Amino acid sequence: MMLLTRCSHTCVKRPARLCLLLALAGSRCATAPIDAPDTSLTSLVPASETLAAKQGLLRVEDGALVNSAAPEPCVSLLPGFQATDLDIEAEVEFSDRGAPGLVFGATVVDATIQSMYVLALHAQGVTLWRLDRFGWAPVESHVFAVEPNVCHKLRARAVADKIAVAYEGEQLFVATDTFLNTPGQAGVRAVEGLCRFHALRVRSLD
Repeated sequence: MMLLTRCSHTCVKRPARLCLLLALAGSRCATAPIDAPDTSLTSLVPASETLAAKQGLLRVEDGALVNSAAPEPCVSLLPGFQATDLDIEAEVEFSDRGAPGLVFGATVVDATIQSMYVLALHAQGVTLWRLDRFGWAPVESHVFAVEPNVCHKLRARAVADKIAVAYEGEQLFVATDTFLNTPGQAGVRAVEGLCRFHALRVRSLD
């Protein structure tokens, strides 16, 4: 197995309120780190998702949460967490076609996720997806080349109908979506190939 690079936790600090105002205005801004401790990766609980014929499992390996290289989706959620507005951030990496993602707004019925947002990182950039009763739909994408087998910082901040997305501490875009506006669970999702989650931080803003 090839040597994988660990993440840097360095982040540019700016006043959070100023960043949010600039974000809503459409300007790019360095994002302040989430004021929340790292989530214990061993505490995340596997969950099934609707529409997936086959699903895999994430496991803790060398301090990271890892899936297999198989293409099926693997979702794990933070138990007991529910929020409509939240900050979620992770240090992630992938190989080949892998697409690690942040899950939020997840609605679980009979142990199966019926709806959720997934902010996915992949070799062609970042895509914000929504799963609802109609299926999967892309909300917004930002296209750029992303280096595989290197750790990257990915973040989403959901407030009311705005979802601000940041990559490596710099804001990429602010999406507007009101379809999922009830409290939901949060966690991580891996699909299409090998993914690793080195750290996860989640904070409710409700």
